[in-house]
Amino acid sequence: MTRLLALPVIVVAAFYGLVGPSRLLAAALVLVAVVPLLFKPRLKVSGTAQVVIGSLLLVLGLLVLTTTGSSVHSGLMDLRRSWSAFAGALLLVTAVRLYVAKPMGGDLATLGLSLAALTACGGSRTGMLYPAAIVMFMVTAFLGRRFADRGRAPLRKALPRQLLPIMAMALISSFITYSLIELLPSAHLWALKRIQLYTVPRAGFSQRMWLGSMRGMLMSDQKVLRVHGDNVDHLRGIVYRHYLGGRWSQDVDVDATRTSLPKQAQSDDAIEIEIVGSEPRRYFVPLRAAGVAVSSGIARVDAVGVISPIAAKPSDRIWFDPRGDASHPVAAPGPADLTVAPDLHARLEPLARSWTADVDGRADQLAALEQQLKRNYKYSLEFQHSRRRDPIADFLFEERGGHCEYFASAMALLARSIEIPARVVGGYRVVERNEVGDYYLVRERNAHTWVEAYVDGQWKTFDPTPAGDLASTMTTMPFFSAWVDVVGSGWASFLSWLDQRTWGELLGVLALLVGLPLSLRWWRHRQPPPTEERKRLVDRPLPCFEKLIGALAGHGITRPAHETLEQLAQRVERTTLSEDLTHRTAAALRRYAAWRYGSVGNANSLDEDFAELCRQLVSGKPRSHQQLR
Repeated sequence: MTRLLALPVIVVAAFYGLVGPSRLLAAALVLVAVVPLLFKPRLKVSGTAQVVIGSLLLVLGLLVLTTTGSSVHSGLMDLRRSWSAFAGALLLVTAVRLYVAKPMGGDLATLGLSLAALTACGGSRTGMLYPAAIVMFMVTAFLGRRFADRGRAPLRKALPRQLLPIMAMALISSFITYSLIELLPSAHLWALKRIQLYTVPRAGFSQRMWLGSMRGMLMSDQKVLRVHGDNVDHLRGIVYRHYLGGRWSQDVDVDATRTSLPKQAQSDDAIEIEIVGSEPRRYFVPLRAAGVAVSSGIARVDAVGVISPIAAKPSDRIWFDPRGDASHPVAAPGPADLTVAPDLHARLEPLARSWTADVDGRADQLAALEQQLKRNYKYSLEFQHSRRRDPIADFLFEERGGHCEYFASAMALLARSIEIPARVVGGYRVVERNEVGDYYLVRERNAHTWVEAYVDGQWKTFDPTPAGDLASTMTTMPFFSAWVDVVGSGWASFLSWLDQRTWGELLGVLALLVGLPLSLRWWRHRQPPPTEERKRLVDRPLPCFEKLIGALAGHGITRPAHETLEQLAQRVERTTLSEDLTHRTAAALRRYAAWRYGSVGNANSLDEDFAELCRQLVSGKPRSHQQLR
């Protein structure tokens, strides 16, 4: 192993300190990598042992960093916990390889592992720091490889021959990179549109929402949330404000503020939302939720009141109080909440005016729009709208049927056409009850879309989708399925508790688990030695008894392991030995049983009697098998 190969490992470990879970961990990795830079590696380990040790280190690193990463994160960057754990585990394996004299795969394998760790660190928002880290890695790796080559040519001779190929490769790489930067965003948008038009859609929460048919939509039963406490509905997770040509989108420049939140519920009546499955990309809470707390203690909150996780510190538990003042008030409406394309506005305003002609006030107008959509339009996943017309115009004036996204979009745009600020909100309905666990379960198929409109100085929820919406049908879990889910919820609660423990608490538990058996062992050694009577009960049989058993075996009388002394004595009495010998032997066995298990009699007397019986049995003629009378 070349000493200078420790340099690229140090570069990766230092960068990991910026984006990883802990500066202390990164400093330890840097220190471990610096030592082989100063001293030649001398550790000799076989290939099999290297594979075993490397695998154990990788698994241990993944386990520790995955379960405890959220409690020690430095809070600087946004690398997701899973990628952070993967990078840290790879760095741990790479750092240990630096101490091995002949590691498997050689220098290239070490560089590959460190490069994989650097790649895993690329999911963070570091600006130009990540490209700089890549350049430093490449330079240090080049130096390490060059000095490892004993037959290398001097740079003054090598550079003239290699300068032209290097420049050509740099120009080609730059051209390809620039082309991808320019073309990929447009290609991505084009591909998303094609997917929306020609593939089977599935419920989700992306930054854009295209209105389209959901014929044959896969209604997934995948569990996403458990809601413990009183029933709440319309858990919001995303807000769409901009509509154009059948597509809703978020504010691309929305200002999300990193906010410290409590790590546990703030009241006894708080409702707990347990996130099921993979790490969350969004949190789902009702509009104007009060007393919001997250298990990680930190989250992002934007101007529209949406709470989202910090990528490196996602929470698996959220608490809120459905009553009281909102923890994070939603900003007043802006121009985007009133915008409708001119051609669409010309068609929607007359319809909205006709539906609200008999009512006054924004609240009554919104209620009228909501009721008109519920009464006069049908809920359906199977329909075809014209691609030549705007989907909402087609829904309102031609098809008169669609799913929740159409109903919510229609109401929001109709409200905007009569100067009422409104926007579309995506989230989940809470409609499935687990009677065994006394909580509610939310699945992917409960994804829903509704409207928030600005009335009387605040945002309020309106849901114009008819009752036929699959996301709104209240159900109860089957009994067996409910029990299975309760077990899963209990296990998730334990993992959540473990995830929130600090290093000190985990080490304390480990010390307790190891120290308790050691303390018991020490206490046993401190006890006074057993008395002669106690020793007698646990010691081996007397030597004279073992000799007697051997002498009886010579006459075909063997003792099975399960046979008691009393049973052996009875069997001896039924053999063809002389009457005197059988009587004396059986009596001696019964005396031995009384002494061994009841402390009755004298060991010296037993020893003399057994010795005499052995002499008589040995001097007698052995029999080939036991004979019973």
